[in-house]
Amino acid sequence: MCSLSHLKIGEKAVLKKIDEDLEIKKRLLDIGFTKGSMIECVMKSSFHGPVAFSIKNTLIALRECDSKKIEVEVTG
Repeated sequence: MCSLSHLKIGEKAVLKKIDEDLEIKKRLLDIGFTKGSMIECVMKSSFHGPVAFSIKNTLIALRECDSKKIEVEVTG
């Protein structure tokens, strides 16, 4: 397992856990970041900027510091 921030563009993973300390945890849960959800890394900004992920037909950009607090298991 690794953090969401480690995914490369086009890589898919299954969400395992969101850190309790993450300030935006409730918002992520509301938009579908639930245990077992499939996530794909779609686009990365340069210089550690936001990263775009596709989850349940929704595209969302997260700051790198937030994506480091989300644990996933890479599937392909």
